[in-house]
Amino acid sequence: MKRKIIALSLALITAFSLAACQKTPEQEFVAKKDTDRLIEQAGMSDDKASTEALNIPESYICESSALNGKLNISADAEITLPGAASLPIARVSVDVFTQEQVTKVFHYFYPDAKPKQYAGQAETKAQIGESMKALMLSRENGTYPGTQEEYDAELENLQKRFAAAPDSDTEGSISDGTMQQRTGNAGSTHNELWVYDDASSFHVITYPAEDISATSTLRYTSENRARQYREGKNLSYSLSEQGMTEETRKSLTVSYDDALSRCWDFLELFGCSKKDFSVNKTLIVQDTDTNLNPGGHYAYRIYFSRLINDVPVYYPGFGSSDNADGYAFSWAHEALYFDVDNAGIANVEWDSPIKVNEIAEDNASLMPFEDISNICANMLSMNYAPVVQDAFEGKVTLDIEITDVELAILCIREQGGAQTEGLIVPIWVFRGVNKGTDENGEVRYLGSASSIFALQDRFAAGEIAAEGYARGNMNKMEQFYHYYPAEPALQNLLVINAVDGSIIDLDKGY
Repeated sequence: MKRKIIALSLALITAFSLAACQKTPEQEFVAKKDTDRLIEQAGMSDDKASTEALNIPESYICESSALNGKLNISADAEITLPGAASLPIARVSVDVFTQEQVTKVFHYFYPDAKPKQYAGQAETKAQIGESMKALMLSRENGTYPGTQEEYDAELENLQKRFAAAPDSDTEGSISDGTMQQRTGNAGSTHNELWVYDDASSFHVITYPAEDISATSTLRYTSENRARQYREGKNLSYSLSEQGMTEETRKSLTVSYDDALSRCWDFLELFGCSKKDFSVNKTLIVQDTDTNLNPGGHYAYRIYFSRLINDVPVYYPGFGSSDNADGYAFSWAHEALYFDVDNAGIANVEWDSPIKVNEIAEDNASLMPFEDISNICANMLSMNYAPVVQDAFEGKVTLDIEITDVELAILCIREQGGAQTEGLIVPIWVFRGVNKGTDENGEVRYLGSASSIFALQDRFAAGEIAAEGYARGNMNKMEQFYHYYPAEPALQNLLVINAVDGSIIDLDKGY
């Protein structure tokens, strides 16, 4: 049996005292990453130890209390290691869905019938005319950024599109799967296809790779609009933990292997194989009607993770980024899942695809876990002491329980590069629950420290109005009761760079 790591209480107490005078420590303690230095550090050791040789314990144990019992941190968490003996560092970038890929998917879902376009999918002469006017005006006033040749080519392209465009955009026109160029409110352009028939809808929106304002998404829904597969209490469970219940087995007759095969067939349309992706987890999900009442239909929900040197990239979770403070453009983590039922693929959601450009280091040197565990204890105390003292004015006791710890790899934004460039780095993820209890014993489960303060800042700025409250009129304890769930919610409590020990903010991407 490997030894267990026990965090030192003294370090925690010291950290608590330091944190007492700080509201939002993230700018001070989120270290800025120097990419070249990080890669150099990852490759420093000539005799790099494998993950098996790092003497990583089987579990992480921690228990400490501070602020007169108002802040309690505990852990008896299993440590999960990747299957690979070494972890890579890789350079990646934001990817886009190409017309060739979209055409293949279009014909995959609609091999015979021609679906119809939703309104707003066809460029009209009026829209293209406005783009032409803006282009010519930029040339006249000297603000056009390109060369004369680039200007002429852009103008010619607009003229061709103008000639082929309809006078008006009528919902219901037949689509051949070609994406249409659209112009956003800020003048930025993107390509979009959004079609439907009686049984499904297919929506792709892809932004230029250099556009940092948004990322590409692809969604297909086999839309029996009366029902939809969902995760949630009494609506889903882990296939690996529970298997198939008798009720589910009677309804969901397609085998898991057949369902998975359909997912791989889809990924092959993009030139992807088992070298590029692996199954992250599989759930059994139940449908609900429009009133969110459970139905009698079931599907496999299969999550996939991108592979780098056979190591899956960690995904923080759908909708994990709140980035409410507007400090920086939020890094969008790649996400991909399928719902497969008896009829085939019912839903696909693929957000923020990435492209692997270079493996910068095959076998990164990692910090000892004992050092990582001490960083975890210190940073949790620094992050959450201000929550106790300021966010809820000492009226809420926080009990932070670390339930599991994982060594993985994650995509962060590359320091010094374009905001669309990322770096895959080894990380330690500490997950658990953050339980808040008020003075009357009422319990709520909170998010990260930064998200708590970001929400309060938005209230203070008058950006949020809750039911029955004017903007900015809800006090801090009312926010506690109104915005946080009474049921336990698993959180990414802390993410630590396994190479240099710096803290990674999942929302900001560094």
